[in-house]
Amino acid sequence: MKKAFLLLLLAGAAGTLLSVAQNNPPYVIPMAADGTFVKDGSDYTDKVQMTATDDGYVINNVTVNGGLLFLGADTSGSYSTLYGMPGWAVSPALISYPNPLQIIGSESGYIPVEDGEYNIHFFDRESTGQSYHLFSIVPSDNPTEVVYPPSVYLINGSSIIEVPGSDGDYWVYTSLPSQFKVSYEPRDMATFEFGAAAATGTALVAHTPVDIALGENTGTAFTYAATGGLKSGMNAIVKVNLVDNTLNIDERVPTGVDDIEADADKIILNGNTVTVSGTSTKTIYDITGKQVLNSREDVASRTLPAGMYIVRTGDTVKKIIVGRY
Repeated sequence: MKKAFLLLLLAGAAGTLLSVAQNNPPYVIPMAADGTFVKDGSDYTDKVQMTATDDGYVINNVTVNGGLLFLGADTSGSYSTLYGMPGWAVSPALISYPNPLQIIGSESGYIPVEDGEYNIHFFDRESTGQSYHLFSIVPSDNPTEVVYPPSVYLINGSSIIEVPGSDGDYWVYTSLPSQFKVSYEPRDMATFEFGAAAATGTALVAHTPVDIALGENTGTAFTYAATGGLKSGMNAIVKVNLVDNTLNIDERVPTGVDDIEADADKIILNGNTVTVSGTSTKTIYDITGKQVLNSREDVASRTLPAGMYIVRTGDTVKKIIVGRY
């Protein structure tokens, strides 16, 4: 995601930004290498204060060891509030995409983040007009890098269909809802949604890709053209590609994974379930080196406890994080 577009999406009306606590810029509290948040009495000794900018608060080159917290505090230190992510938010925190924040009661609700050094941006809800405070993180050594979400979601009111994928390419075989929005978080909120790039592109036709864009035309849900070969309730393959920013629906019935991706080995994380496809041997190891999957089936799945795992199929190797741990 280009920084300029992110700022345009989140920037509010001109004026003085309000802080999360008494106009004092918030702090970032990175988790220590031992998995704790270091305190001296009630004070977090590793906290670093962000700098106010025209569009929020920023801090660069923060080393993160598995997680972090945000702290809002007044200048006297007599009032403070911890912020983590809502329970419904995608976790670990997404890289390069805005993440939601909410008040938490204790540091156990910290924000899981993969190890690394990051530039961090905090967006105040009073200035963005959104329902939540938001934050984004990008690698300090490659701030323009886009790391795609693990899934996208088709949202129709309270109905949410997860569309799993990898490397920005997602698909699901499902019964088509009467209408839907496309989001990278399981919430109907404009900041997280990909609408039609053109306002007239919301009536979908089978086998006809539609250009989508983050934050564009999000007030209008996708529906189906009257003579486009699609209708509510029919089973179809919904494909979302965030690399070329397209949405496409195929009404044919899939006969297997090869109908979707013919040659590639593929690893998909859906909740606590890892699905590995391809013609090569598939293995999964936990962080102790114990093998938890060894299969030569074309498609193999395993539901795993929360933790970190190494998944291998053919020449594809990925480190994945399952749940919070």
